[in-house]
Amino acid sequence: MSYYPSFKDIISAPDKNRLLEVRRSLLSIIPNIVYFLISLGIVGLLEYYFYDVEMPDVPVIRHLSLRWLAIIPIIFLLEVFRRYHNDLYIFADHRLTHLEGRLSLSYSVPMINYSDVRAIVVDQDIFGRILDYGTIAIGTAAVDGNELIMHGVRAPVELASIVDEFRNHSKSQRADERKSMSSRGLTSSSKD
Repeated sequence: MSYYPSFKDIISAPDKNRLLEVRRSLLSIIPNIVYFLISLGIVGLLEYYFYDVEMPDVPVIRHLSLRWLAIIPIIFLLEVFRRYHNDLYIFADHRLTHLEGRLSLSYSVPMINYSDVRAIVVDQDIFGRILDYGTIAIGTAAVDGNELIMHGVRAPVELASIVDEFRNHSKSQRADERKSMSSRGLTSSSKD
């Protein structure tokens, strides 16, 4: 089963600056959703069983309520929302752009030309293989290591093959451009 459109369908999209947009898979956020549900259950049980308990007559504790514990599941829910919307990967005609930290304190926008890609590595843990999500690390010659890391994307092997097709397509386009430039240079010099 194919999760992404074929390379030919992607290339034929009308907007060449946004051929394909990919974000983190909801399946990769399942642990955070489980933490939210567990904390919500624990806070609900504490609220249910200890709602009518008299607090000690200590000034700080007297004004506290168990309802303040509801902040804990809210924090987990906000983390689920942040993880899902924090990263956006945009495939354009000649480059891949990562909008990183859209809901974080630090924001960066690394861009990689497909012709500069040297290595594509897919990493999946056991849950990632079962649920078909993983991490794709893309390396270039400009940086020692990986320049762009796509976290928690759906069908990472399929997406890595799409990145590889973009790389091959970009290299063939550059070779064709060089060939046409050299043939124009030869024909103009032969006329002189």
